[in-house]
Amino acid sequence: MTLCELFTPLISYMVSCRSEAARGKAPEQELLMSHLMREMARIRKTGAASRELNQEALEDACRYTAFYIDYMVHEGAFPYARQWQDVGRSRYNELAGDEKFFDYMRRWLEEDTPQAREHLRLMYDMVASGFSGSLGRRSVRLEELMRRTAEILAIMPEEEATRTLFGQQAESPARLASPRNPVLRGLCICGIGAAALVLACIYYLHSYRSATDSLRHELSETQKLIEAKAMRHALNADTLVAVRERKQPRDANAENKADLAPAPRALPSPQPSAAPPQQTPQMTSTAPSDGSTQAAPAAPPAEESGTEPAPDNKEQTSSSAETK
Repeated sequence: MTLCELFTPLISYMVSCRSEAARGKAPEQELLMSHLMREMARIRKTGAASRELNQEALEDACRYTAFYIDYMVHEGAFPYARQWQDVGRSRYNELAGDEKFFDYMRRWLEEDTPQAREHLRLMYDMVASGFSGSLGRRSVRLEELMRRTAEILAIMPEEEATRTLFGQQAESPARLASPRNPVLRGLCICGIGAAALVLACIYYLHSYRSATDSLRHELSETQKLIEAKAMRHALNADTLVAVRERKQPRDANAENKADLAPAPRALPSPQPSAAPPQQTPQMTSTAPSDGSTQAAPAAPPAEESGTEPAPDNKEQTSSSAETK
C-alpha cells in the first residue's frame, strides 16, 4: 500500500467540503473535525498494519497532511475559518505549517529514492487540489517546484493528479480561489447589477429622446421666436433710450446758456405826477348897497404843469377881507 492510497480519501473529502463551503453549504465545524480525526486514525492504523510502509515516512506524511488541512479550512469559504483550531499546532506544535510543507517538498526533491517519490506524489496531489501555502497560487517558486516534481515523477498532462484522483469532484485552483471569499462574490454581483442598471438607463434615455424628438424641435423653434422678439424689443428700448439721452444734453445746454446770459435791464416806469388838489369854488357874496347878494366868480383853476403853483397869499387875504 502506498501513501497516495492511504491519503486520497482524506484529500477527496477536503476538496468536497471546500466546494460545498463555496456554495454556502459548509459542514458544521464539529462534524468536519470529527470526520478528519477519524480519517487520521484510520490512516495510522492501516499504515501501521502495512509492511510496505515505513513508519517514519507515514509520520512525516501525517504531519504535512495536518498543514494541508489547516490551510484548506483557513483559505476556504468556511464560516468558522477564523475560529478553526489548527491541527498542526495542537498535534505537532507547529505554527508555520505553510512554510514547513515546502521545506519537506524541497528535501525530497533532492533525494532520489522510492520513498521520496511517494512523498512527492502525495504532495503534488495536495498542491493540485488547491494548496499553495506561503507561496501563493501564482508564485514563480511554486511553479518551479511543481515543474521539478512533475519531471521526477514523469507526470504527463493527461495523467494529471486532479483528473486521476478526484474525477468529477476535482476543481481547478482558479475555480477554488474565486468563490472562497464571499466579499469578492458580493462585489461581483454588485458590479453585474450596476452594469445592468446602466444599460437600462441608457436604453430608457434613448427611448425617451426618440419619443420626444418632435416636441423638443417645436420647443426649440418657439424658443428661437421668443428670443427674436425679445431682441427686437430690447433694440427698440435701446433706441428710445439713446434718443432721450441725445435730447437731454441739448435741453441742458439751452438751460445753461439761458442761465449764463445777462438779464435785461428794466426800464423805469413813468410815475404819475400827483394831481393838485381841486379846490371847490367858493361862492362869495358882497353886500351891495341895494341889499341883494351877488355871487363872486370863483378863482380859475391852476394850470396843469409839472410843478404845483404856490397859492397867492395876497389874493386869499383880499378875498377874505371882502367877505367880511
